[in-house]
Amino acid sequence: MTRQRMDRQHRVSLAGRLSAAIGVAVLATGAVPSAAVAHPVRQYRAIDLGIPGMVQAMNDRGDAVGVGEFTLNLRRPFLWRDGRLTDLGQLTPAAEGRGEATDINNAGQVVGRSSIGSKEPPIDDQAFIWSDGVMTALGVPGRDSRADGINDRGQVVGTSDPGTDPHAFLWQRGSVTDLGPGFAWDIDNRGRVAGARLDGQGHTIPCVWYGGRVSDLSLGSSAQGQARAINNRGWTVGTGWREVEGGLDQRGYLWRSGPAIDLGHLGVGETVPADVNDRGQIVGMTGLNNVDDPIPFLWHGGKMTNLAEHGVTAGYLTAVNNRGELGGSIRYPDGESLAAVYR
Repeated sequence: MTRQRMDRQHRVSLAGRLSAAIGVAVLATGAVPSAAVAHPVRQYRAIDLGIPGMVQAMNDRGDAVGVGEFTLNLRRPFLWRDGRLTDLGQLTPAAEGRGEATDINNAGQVVGRSSIGSKEPPIDDQAFIWSDGVMTALGVPGRDSRADGINDRGQVVGTSDPGTDPHAFLWQRGSVTDLGPGFAWDIDNRGRVAGARLDGQGHTIPCVWYGGRVSDLSLGSSAQGQARAINNRGWTVGTGWREVEGGLDQRGYLWRSGPAIDLGHLGVGETVPADVNDRGQIVGMTGLNNVDDPIPFLWHGGKMTNLAEHGVTAGYLTAVNNRGELGGSIRYPDGESLAAVYR
């Protein structure tokens, strides 16, 4: 698959980076947790991190990672911890180096992608893990690769571009396992990997890899989809879409067991969930057809709440940790969008 197709699939699945389960019998390992009971939604306080960009993940300590513009038009991975913002650097010292941090575990290990300069054959980006101040390439085969999820055991998942179709991968202790054509976005502490496989026609099917097997997730009324995030209870969230006159009909789903649960929407148009914590709180963006005023949401216990009414002025809402803290961006009236945490 060409880099352009890989990027296009990435944009569709995350709707511009907004956008696993006890997945049928293969993943069933006991009683399915009952649905969470919704509690009153608190009023959030925004913490502006002071840099153009976006938080993409948080751990339970409140550390945040993401991508920020430290230099004009040069976006780099960052770590925000105890009020201090750190540029995580890059794999090679190229002046034009760029990248992003996509996830962080409770041990403070960070994963993402970094440019590695001019190579033959051409290689643009490489998946990395950052730990104790040192950034290390994962050594994933392919022209390009990116890491998107890490669990507390240090297992990493992501996607590589071998020059044909993208391939999902699992990295652990220096060893890379190819999961086949598709995308891997997240991994829980049991090693269940949420993402999507590509079928023989190039369609994107939401799935979970676990124990050497892959289980497809139901699609409701959608034709294709991707599982985007998974919590440690096996609950998975993601998107499904189908072509309609004038474009795509995109829906947000929760997979807990059995059929997909449509999360619904607020405002006009599509819903793209981005993350789910162990309490069953789901966050993302809704009303996406109203491009000038999308709505950050929290879904819990069957109820979707407009977080714009609770202090969240997010251009993007991408992360929720087990303390209920949020990560994404803050959008100001002049249109400026800065990385932010909401507590």
